[in-house]
Amino acid sequence: MDVQKTISSEGSPADAWRGIGMIIFICGLAWFGYHTLYTTFVDRDVFSDFPTYYFSATALSQGVDFYDQSTIAQLGREIPYAKDMGAYLYPPVLLELLTPLTTLGYQPAKIIWALISLVALFFIGKELWRRIRPEQRDLFWGLSGFLLMSWPMKQVLVHGQLELIILFLILVAFRWSQHNHAARAGIALGIATTLKLYPAFFFLYFIYKKQWGSLCYGIATILVLIGISFAMLPGERLNTFTTSVMPKLLRGEASQQTVGGKISYAGTKYWPNNYSLSGLFAHTMTKQDVSQGLIDAPKAATALYYGSAIAVLLTTLYLLFVRRAQDSLLSLSLLSITFLLINPLVWEYYLVLAIPAFFWFFDSSTPPNKFARYAFIIMALAFAVICLDIYYWYPFMRQGVGTLIMSIKIIALLSIYGVLTWRSWSSSRDTLPTPTLNRG
Repeated sequence: MDVQKTISSEGSPADAWRGIGMIIFICGLAWFGYHTLYTTFVDRDVFSDFPTYYFSATALSQGVDFYDQSTIAQLGREIPYAKDMGAYLYPPVLLELLTPLTTLGYQPAKIIWALISLVALFFIGKELWRRIRPEQRDLFWGLSGFLLMSWPMKQVLVHGQLELIILFLILVAFRWSQHNHAARAGIALGIATTLKLYPAFFFLYFIYKKQWGSLCYGIATILVLIGISFAMLPGERLNTFTTSVMPKLLRGEASQQTVGGKISYAGTKYWPNNYSLSGLFAHTMTKQDVSQGLIDAPKAATALYYGSAIAVLLTTLYLLFVRRAQDSLLSLSLLSITFLLINPLVWEYYLVLAIPAFFWFFDSSTPPNKFARYAFIIMALAFAVICLDIYYWYPFMRQGVGTLIMSIKIIALLSIYGVLTWRSWSSSRDTLPTPTLNRG
């Protein structure tokens, strides 16, 4: 069944759908300007992660420890929300790139950083636009309008996080790999990985496609950039990164701090807006300061997280490497949602990485399917849930059954993963070679 038929009828001309899509997009753009850009550029008192980047880069330029949270907080003490800044948790490459901005002052640097993210968002839209079937580009406008109004889109810009830049580099690497530009694809993904480590997960796509050249270029890019970066640093910074920062990231305890003699769970799997499988079980199966789950079984919660994460990862690997799911935006979407589910720390701004999963449905290389109507409904509902701005500190959300509502976006991601898994299975089945009789 053609996807177009799932959302329109014979009595609804294409021009009408195009008009509706443009109206939604214009409304979304207006909301984006008033609700998101105003907060990003004008409201100086919102909590943001950009101060952590900025003052860590300042620490680097002054030769002090940029991995020490108290040092960063002291440098940013005149910023109203400096007390909320966490520790810097990534490779130093980002700080070295940001160092020139520290000469401009905090406010101009924040504006420039936000503009860079907006440019990345524009090119993300351009990359997705070129993949949409021409007869369904009216849907692109409507879907883009809703995305502009979504909570994750606001958070990634207000916090000043990297995810829009990372997503752009991933999409560029994906397109170049499909056009056999091995060096460009590998370098793009290699740069993304040196900024925030986790894009290394997407090297699985190169392995799946047996694009060994792209893989080698990517690894070489990482080694060269990080090698140059660490060569410019004192040995103790390298030791801190390898022995402290990376292990905490892998354990999901990257930002765990002691505040006033008590453990603060900000930045850990226990925090309400952790949208991974780790957060789902931590919310519902543990009783601690942040939430009082249905039961208190932290060991069982940990075991269920690891078990489910391994199951999701193995399912994805099976679909890619054994079933050979078709080479389209679908395969990249499958990897994106898999990463969001198994990563022990996923915040609201990470959810912009799910954007490709909402557009693969209209990808020109994805053939129609008779179950498209039902998959479209599931995706639309999950999309609506992910876009919501949910206030997690209401008492009813932090105890008992309410913890399921706290984790509703994780359940939405699981629904999307289910649709992607089904479509990958059916598309690989449809493209498996047809056996022929031996007439000899």
